[in-house]
Amino acid sequence: HEVVNNTNTCRVVLLIRFWHPAVPKSKTNQILAEAIQHKEKDIRRRYNPPLPLPQFNAVESRGMKHSMCRKCMQSGYTSINLVGTGNPKKSVSFNCYCGEPIMG
Repeated sequence: HEVVNNTNTCRVVLLIRFWHPAVPKSKTNQILAEAIQHKEKDIRRRYNPPLPLPQFNAVESRGMKHSMCRKCMQSGYTSINLVGTGNPKKSVSFNCYCGEPIMG
């Protein structure tokens, strides 16, 4: 939502968040934890879009934090380094920042 105040006077907007009355209090923590998990997954997906070829499944899995480097135990999109190989048939490879290749 957007609020615009085209006057010279102060305008105050009160935002209130509340749970739906049908949600039992015993479930609110579980629902909130699930919402946070979904938000974190959405953020990871923003920086690690789906890759078009099956041979890149291991790279996508690393970016989404479903796997980690065997050498340095890093995970997530910040652990992926795209490297030019100099070989026209295999123009790029994906390595962990520690140098370990990410293989499918």
